[in-house]
Amino acid sequence: MSYIKKVDLIQKDVVNKLRSMGATVVDLSAVGKGMTDLLVGFDGQTILLEVKSGADKKFTPQQIKFFATWTGGMLARVNSVQEAEDLLQSIKQNP
Repeated sequence: MSYIKKVDLIQKDVVNKLRSMGATVVDLSAVGKGMTDLLVGFDGQTILLEVKSGADKKFTPQQIKFFATWTGGMLARVNSVQEAEDLLQSIKQNP
């Protein structure tokens, strides 16, 4: 089954917030195949970040597999701009 890759409605706002907090952000949303939406560099850490427009939004089967098999650095999901801000704040407080 094929899935059309859509950028979540809040992604632009999330990217703007992350950048305003000093993060480097690369949009990976066109990669597909379960890859997260964003590659984020912040406070010496690299984060693969999936953006969803609300907690009720589901992962695709490829995303589920990616999250289950990832063995690298931080992998996270945010459902709002506030969650993205909270994530970076937690990294800053717990280096």
